[in-house]
Amino acid sequence: MMAIFLGCLLLQLNDPDPVTWVVLYSVPLVGCLVWERFVWGRIFSGIAAVIAIVFAVMLVVSAPPASSEGWVFGQWEMMGEHAEVLREVGGLVLIAGWMTVLAFVGPKEK
Repeated sequence: MMAIFLGCLLLQLNDPDPVTWVVLYSVPLVGCLVWERFVWGRIFSGIAAVIAIVFAVMLVVSAPPASSEGWVFGQWEMMGEHAEVLREVGGLVLIAGWMTVLAFVGPKEK
């Protein structure tokens, strides 16, 4: 998963607002790194999951009304502001989901 988040981070360099999303995708990247190595890795992951969920809810609430744009993920090009918001929410849900897994599943005992 660390490689997936690194790929997501690199793809954001082409985004109109890259700094925000590079920072957001670096959080689960760091979470993957610290999860097994440090005691506070699970706490970090839990906090990151909550923050991602809060941001996702904020985006959904502030999203423009849906139009007849069709399927959001069906094409590479951006089909409007609503499609971009939904894709961003999808990224936040991915972050929240994986950070939740790391928060609740501890590393194996050695």
